[in-house]
Amino acid sequence: EVIRKILTELQEDCLHRGIELQEVASGFRFRVKPELLTHLHLLMDDKPAKYSPAILETLAIIVYRQPITRGEIEAIRGVAVSTNTIKTLSERNWIKVAGHRD
Repeated sequence: EVIRKILTELQEDCLHRGIELQEVASGFRFRVKPELLTHLHLLMDDKPAKYSPAILETLAIIVYRQPITRGEIEAIRGVAVSTNTIKTLSERNWIKVAGHRD
């Protein structure tokens, strides 16, 4: 009962602010008021992602020599291909596994 009273006071305290305390299935959460979202998005600068030379080089090799294996990429580059490089390319849906060679 005491906690419920405190939560109600917090909700009332947020009425004249840019945030609100909202009840969700797992409890409560603070969030930006929906009417302020458009203004908030204008303030946020989406900077283009920077890619390392290793990622760009690996991607270029895959594009020109597809289908290609990790071993072949390593032979062309002369260095081991990082797991993070392949993971980043896969997460961005720039590459996909098309099969496996023996």
